[in-house]
Amino acid sequence: MSWIWDSILLLTVVLFILGLILRGLISTQFGALALLLLVIFRAIGRGRGGHLSRLVRMVFTLGIPITSLLIFAVAHGQGDPEQIVAIIAGLGALLLALLGFYIMVRGLFAR
Repeated sequence: MSWIWDSILLLTVVLFILGLILRGLISTQFGALALLLLVIFRAIGRGRGGHLSRLVRMVFTLGIPITSLLIFAVAHGQGDPEQIVAIIAGLGALLLALLGFYIMVRGLFAR
């Protein structure tokens, strides 16, 4: 059953990297190499288990969203450091507001 989730995750990463290639933010060769390394990294993590599996999960759970956030900020900030910081600050405020909302809703349904 875990192969289904791995397939969905890898499909998401493929679409993300293809989007970066189509926008011209990364080269085709770099995108292909990144995809190959991510697939190998995920397969080794699943096959070996233990600490390596936890490391792979942490990289995919934290690394991909943070990378997406930074690429979003750089792409929409057009490389201007002041705009990039403003975008990241705005997204940070949104994240804090959503976290607060999550805590309130979760508190309503807690035992």
